[in-house]
Amino acid sequence: MIDKIDSIESRPSDLNGKTFKIESACGSMYVTINLDNGDIFEIFANSGKSGSCSAAMTDALTKMISISLRAGVPAIEILDRLDNIRCPKSNSHKSCPEAIAEAMRRLMREENMEVDEQELEDAQIYDNNWETEITYETTITQTTDTCPECDSPQYNPASEGCAICPACGYSPCG
Repeated sequence: MIDKIDSIESRPSDLNGKTFKIESACGSMYVTINLDNGDIFEIFANSGKSGSCSAAMTDALTKMISISLRAGVPAIEILDRLDNIRCPKSNSHKSCPEAIAEAMRRLMREENMEVDEQELEDAQIYDNNWETEITYETTITQTTDTCPECDSPQYNPASEGCAICPACGYSPCG
């Protein structure tokens, strides 16, 4: 698991990679994966019509994946998190994140990239951390329709300016 990111690798001027055509819920998706020194370095994906919301989300997702890879996040951890993200548009086709995961899986197999069992175990431990309950402390200001001084139901603290109780004259403003 990565505790701290020290740096993000600069992009070399030339990279080699491969493009995969994968059917997704948004139609044919073309996923290009570039390698640097035998490791996945960056990912680009083209899905749907340019200017569409799904195309924008896919572009944003691949930019985040690429910067994560360049910061040292293992590709297997990213693949693990993208896998099995379902799309409400279709039960028969992969979601855009699943299509990217599929392209990564294919490339890793083709390039005979070894997956370290410890990386897989760390990814599963990291996934379990997402399931922990998160609580937020909030301050709730209680409002009442009765005057805090005389309990008159005519008091309206939500009125404009400073509220004044018509029964006893109470005002929180003094």
